[in-house]
Amino acid sequence: MKKLTITTLFILLLNATGSFSQQIPNGGFESWTTTNFFEEPEPYNTSNSLSYMLGDTVVVAKSQDSYAGNYSARLETMAFGSDTVTGLMMVGELRGENIIGGVPFTTRPASLIGYVKYNLLGGDEFTIICIFTRQGLPIGTIQQYYSGTQENFTQITMPVDWIIPFLTPDSLKVVIANTSTYTTGHVGSTVYLDHFQFSNNQAFPNGEFENWTILNGLEPDNWTTLNYITSTSGTPYATKTNDKHGGDWAIRIENITSFVGETIGYLTNGDFQGFSSIGGLEVERNPFLVSGWYKYLPVGTDTAQAAILTYYYDISGDSAVILEQQIINLPPASSYTYFEVPLLYNSGPPVDTINISFAAGLMENGLTEGSTLLLDDIEIQYYPVSVSENKLKKNELKVYPNPFRDFIDISDPTGSANGGTFRLYDNLGREMFSVVLFNTQGSASRILLPQLNQGLYLYRIEYGDEVINGKLLQAY
Repeated sequence: MKKLTITTLFILLLNATGSFSQQIPNGGFESWTTTNFFEEPEPYNTSNSLSYMLGDTVVVAKSQDSYAGNYSARLETMAFGSDTVTGLMMVGELRGENIIGGVPFTTRPASLIGYVKYNLLGGDEFTIICIFTRQGLPIGTIQQYYSGTQENFTQITMPVDWIIPFLTPDSLKVVIANTSTYTTGHVGSTVYLDHFQFSNNQAFPNGEFENWTILNGLEPDNWTTLNYITSTSGTPYATKTNDKHGGDWAIRIENITSFVGETIGYLTNGDFQGFSSIGGLEVERNPFLVSGWYKYLPVGTDTAQAAILTYYYDISGDSAVILEQQIINLPPASSYTYFEVPLLYNSGPPVDTINISFAAGLMENGLTEGSTLLLDDIEIQYYPVSVSENKLKKNELKVYPNPFRDFIDISDPTGSANGGTFRLYDNLGREMFSVVLFNTQGSASRILLPQLNQGLYLYRIEYGDEVINGKLLQAY
């Protein structure tokens, strides 16, 4: 049996289909750009990271409608599809039901005074909570709730309930929201805050709401991160690194817990909608294989993952139709290790978009803080497409099962492949098996295969001047 070399196979495919190469933009993570996200009031963490992720807008904003000075803080509850995000400001970070961190605070004021106006819908309650602690122990609190409508800036006085007498606090934590539930509320509920200070003249954190910071970060071109979520706490989770496989740079993803307690460590070539990824790279042919190089340093038994989604846009239904989804685990690797994700779909309708995503942990279990994934040299390969293949689709020729074990069936209702040759190659282009096809018309024709290792195989059916190429997975 004459064997085809890799070069010969490439020439055959080139002659049959024409050359095609469409690589993943910035697959080597060589290109990075500083990106502005949104403004945050100092020193607060806000729910802007969630609203920005869902709708590219903010629910906590700087407003020129102020009581004093140039600005006030405006909190609004907004809808994003089926999700609702309420305006939330926090000095500190959520860990379960507790708030950690805060700002230094060293006096015992009797009350907090501020100016507010609000329009609260459907029973929503504007909420202000302050927690005064000493060495982590709560020794005093403020808890105030307001409902209804206040059209003009009006002074409010909120007394401090000192739980433990005499002790002086060392820190202050603050929660301000335009609903008492923090996570739900009625769309359109709005609160303005300005000119907050304590009765003993100790400053409330940015109480005039004059100081705002533009949140920005160094982002990999043509890829999307959620860096703005962890950056509110001062640390982006996805960063540029010279610990690379090729070129000058790679990307380093370390799982970091955000101020709301969610651990983040995701990357996609599409866009995030919540913690799901949509969109991706527009392609002109069906993808055959996504590959790349990675290092993974987990905490405990954590495992990284790569997820590939292909789909097409259905004009008649005005919707994206998923064609294939593949998820593989990326186990621990202290040096750069090759990985590949085979894609089995190669029929019509053709793929028009491929979404490539990574997580530095098991997505279904929640990510583990500290687990670190490095990625570099991500590439994509495509199925060859020809007029002959399109003809064969019309004849409904099918090769199955896929994945296979020790045989395959070829269904050829018209018998058009009779007398043709079926060839099977490994993923290096080495011919592993060939057979001439007879009596394919009618019921499926079964082909017994030699014992093969698990992995990805290419097949080629040649009959006359027509050719069809495809892919099979030995997964048993």
